[in-house]
Amino acid sequence: MKTIGLVPELLVGNLNKSLSFYVEILDFKIKVGAAEEDFVHLQRLNAEVMLEKINGRWHNWINGELQYPLGRGINLRIEVDDADAIFRKLLKNNFSIFIPMEEKWYKHGKTESGNKQFGVLDPDGYLLRIYQDLGERNA
Repeated sequence: MKTIGLVPELLVGNLNKSLSFYVEILDFKIKVGAAEEDFVHLQRLNAEVMLEKINGRWHNWINGELQYPLGRGINLRIEVDDADAIFRKLLKNNFSIFIPMEEKWYKHGKTESGNKQFGVLDPDGYLLRIYQDLGERNA
């Protein structure tokens, strides 16, 4: 199985709940594994993430005490083709938005690249930055 160069593997308390969030809300597809195996490898466009049940049948790479929210200090940036649609789906399913929808432009020399983005916590508290590429413009 060929994967991209960096694939985060997230430990989760309830794999079915997390799988529902990533598949039904964020439109990821199962690449490998199943909930009953305590592990799934998911893919959405060019983004991949693995979910592993805490204390499941696989070896957990735990380097400290696990407390909600998990993954403090990082955010996982996930590209989508329609940030507004994902945003609406999250609100419809009663998920709290952590960082409101915003438009950000990042300078690269004489040009800027833009993102429409927002932040949401997944069921285990991992911070996801959902973004849509807005292209480039002159700085």
